[in-house]
Amino acid sequence: MTGCAESPEAIFRLADLFMQQRRYADAQAIMEAYLPLDPYNGGVIGFLNGIKEAEAANNRRLELEKLFSAGSQVDLNNALELAQIYQRLNMESQFMSLTHSILSGSNLPPQVYLAVAQLYGGGKRWDLLAGTLQCYLERDPNNVKVLMELAVAQFSMNRPDDAMATLKKAVAIGGDPARTMLRNDQRFDPVRQAPWFQNLIAVSQQPMNFTLPGPGNY
Repeated sequence: MTGCAESPEAIFRLADLFMQQRRYADAQAIMEAYLPLDPYNGGVIGFLNGIKEAEAANNRRLELEKLFSAGSQVDLNNALELAQIYQRLNMESQFMSLTHSILSGSNLPPQVYLAVAQLYGGGKRWDLLAGTLQCYLERDPNNVKVLMELAVAQFSMNRPDDAMATLKKAVAIGGDPARTMLRNDQRFDPVRQAPWFQNLIAVSQQPMNFTLPGPGNY
């Protein structure tokens, strides 16, 4: 492996290519051969750990696919796990197909929508995230936290009017605790100084109760 020490980027690119091809043994071999040439490069150890994790995920993928192909009744937890693995391994078409299949089921527990939404959010698929959160909100319309997650997705999709309406609904439902959540959520920093947002997070004024003094209290 002459010249490897002078081109660590090439080594990492080649190992990453092997990873994308799921040639984990080849990726591991090239990184282990390179490690003595650059022993203080912490990225090598991290990459080797990533190879082991990806190989374990791929082995689990094969187990789950075999289970599903056997015609067994599909367990939602297994399906969600497989979708997560597809995303982890950058198997985009399989990931999209499986998540769409999961969401097309009938009488889904509401938490399934949140689990799929989390996957979409991790991949920054804001359109799919927003649609899935809206499906959840049809079943639990007063969930303030989910409304805020929807607003984040709407801002990320450049739909500020929808996001503002969603946040106003969240505050109308959640009151001052919701305002506190918004004040502490850094994801809303880009609009934090906007007048509408400042008005939204302003603490509501509690009505003052006055007791009129009796005749003998003057």
